[in-house]
Amino acid sequence: MILFGFTPQEYEVFEELLKKAKKVTIAISTDNLYPGDKELDLFYFNKIFAKKLVDIANKNSQKIELSECKDNLRLQNDDLKFLEQALTNAKFKSYKENPKNIKLFLANNSYSEMEYIATEILRLVKEENYKYNEIAIISNNLDEYSLDCKIVFDKYNIPVFIDEKKDLNQNILIRYVLAILDIFSKNWSFESIFNFLKIGMLEISEYDIFSLENYCKKWGIKYNKWLKEFNYEEINEEQTRLEELRKKITNPLINLKENISKNKTAKEITKCLYEYLIKNNINEILDRKIKEIGSNEINSEYNTSYKILAQIFDEIVSCFGNEKVDFEKYKDLLQIGFSQSELGKIPMSQDQVILGDSKRSRNSNIKISFVCGVNDGFFPIVNNFEGFLNDSDREKLKMAGMEIAKTSVELLYEENFEIYNILTMASDKVYISYASSDKEGKSIRPSILIKKIKRIFPNLNEESDIISKEYYITSKTATFDDAISVYRDCLDGIEISDEWKTAINYYKINDAEKFESAVNGINYTNLADTISDENIKKLYGNKLKTSVSRLEQYRRCPFSFHLKYGLKLKENPEFQIQTIDTGSFMHEIIDEFFEIIEDKKINIKLITREEIEKIVQKIIDDTLEMSKYYVFTSTAKFRNLTKKLNRVVSESIYYIVYGLQNSKFECLGHEIEFGEKGKYKSINIDLDNDKKLEITGKIDRIDIGKLDEKTYVRIIDYKSSVKNLDLNQVEA
Repeated sequence: MILFGFTPQEYEVFEELLKKAKKVTIAISTDNLYPGDKELDLFYFNKIFAKKLVDIANKNSQKIELSECKDNLRLQNDDLKFLEQALTNAKFKSYKENPKNIKLFLANNSYSEMEYIATEILRLVKEENYKYNEIAIISNNLDEYSLDCKIVFDKYNIPVFIDEKKDLNQNILIRYVLAILDIFSKNWSFESIFNFLKIGMLEISEYDIFSLENYCKKWGIKYNKWLKEFNYEEINEEQTRLEELRKKITNPLINLKENISKNKTAKEITKCLYEYLIKNNINEILDRKIKEIGSNEINSEYNTSYKILAQIFDEIVSCFGNEKVDFEKYKDLLQIGFSQSELGKIPMSQDQVILGDSKRSRNSNIKISFVCGVNDGFFPIVNNFEGFLNDSDREKLKMAGMEIAKTSVELLYEENFEIYNILTMASDKVYISYASSDKEGKSIRPSILIKKIKRIFPNLNEESDIISKEYYITSKTATFDDAISVYRDCLDGIEISDEWKTAINYYKINDAEKFESAVNGINYTNLADTISDENIKKLYGNKLKTSVSRLEQYRRCPFSFHLKYGLKLKENPEFQIQTIDTGSFMHEIIDEFFEIIEDKKINIKLITREEIEKIVQKIIDDTLEMSKYYVFTSTAKFRNLTKKLNRVVSESIYYIVYGLQNSKFECLGHEIEFGEKGKYKSINIDLDNDKKLEITGKIDRIDIGKLDEKTYVRIIDYKSSVKNLDLNQVEA
């Protein structure tokens, strides 16, 4: 075994091995067995580990044989040997020559960095006869580089194995099980239901899910409403379809919850969940998804996740048995189990490039290594989380003789040893690269390791693609993108080689449509075209229909006007009282009130406040029975807001009537329309360009009055006074 550090439990295992095994061999990376200064000695902790092992061996009266290997048999050239010596010696001397087997590259970003690595790998394989499995890529930022690697290496047709462990909580089967428990623990909340549906384990199309989501938003379907029939609109084909979807979703879950509720113990919940998965053919669903994706990697991942789930089920039953737990606690238990389990992978073939991090990369057959992402914070890794105990606490406990985890400073020293292992892993060549900016274009700093490498090798030539980039003919897919870039240079008057002229002609002939589309992209400018007269007529018609509100909208933002009144876009309705709902409601009540006054020939000058309130209350009661105002009476909160609204409406109408009673104006009419179908003719205005502007529309109320033998007309717009009303801000 190769020693990089043991935990206290592993020391106990080692002690038992000494007692049972005939011989135990341990290889330690160190220059000697005598610890020096912790801050300067790269192998300090390895020497401490060795000392502990010697103590354990002496304690058990075991004979210890020490042998040293002073010659580095793995490194094949002077460049790498000098690098290894410089990393272990703080007082190193600079390498005077230009190292041919150590390369340094500054990339524009992580993607271009991975493209550089891909082109170099192809060159090494084709020109220098290296095998893919002799090449390793090391990065301490796998989250950033693994996705770029998948995209780039697929484009260059390079086989790669990414040695990373996936978080089990992101697995589709695990998310499905947790989502079921989430529904029960959150009492059928809107979010938990649609999180469950969007996982994709039910045979429900995306269209049906989105239609159901919009319907539920519109009618506020959440919590116990999921257990009741959908009857919020008149029965039609769409509502019937959505009701069938509701039953398909809820019936199996209701049965599961009823079975669990009989005896809500950890064992019973586990048993019911397992039976639910079997009954709902979870294996068949997973098999079908695997076939749809067609990936051996996904197949292995699903099979592994199912085994881990079954194992965690067994452990929960073993540990908690008949202990009573609620759904939230059981979900927490599952998540703890999943957090301690990860989905690892094994290579699908032997001849693959390996991408891994410094902790897991231990391949001894590597001839070429690419150490990428050597930026500040990743080489070495910055460990900002100290845990429950801080560094000071850990030092005190160590002084007391207690064996605990390392401090953040000790982890940093250990990280330096990991860097030493990575830089000395390859036997032939080492490529070191870093990026100048992240995916968002923000500048990022190089690691202190870059400065150290430059001090060790002052004559090292640093390459970069920031100012200019060299293009190589590699695979068909990758070369196409480069050929377009070279063609753009040609259009700019830059001379290109005959080799690239041949490549460009190849794509012109064999991928003519794709090539033409790419060239059009070169000349594309992101400038909006003027809408044609024909499309304007289709959007708005020959007659301009507008209002004060529309004109105000256009003045604020012409584009929003185009979206709202041209393209007719609108937000999906949500089940809540909006400002526009209260405005429309009040407007309707006021119109209905004055219609009743006219129909019953009630003298508005003589009507009392009590009569106003009685009429208004009757109108409101009748209006609230309409389905479009269902939201006002749906919940206790909204019913309370509606009571406020009743008082506001009654008070508003009273002041409207009070204004008429105490003025010399008489109401001429309500909802007065002028135009082709109206009571009055349209208003025509002559414009400067010999055209006429015809104005038609509707006015909420017109009052007329006489004063000093002059007639005055007053136009009232109710909407302007109620459109901005927010019920939540109305005082009782």
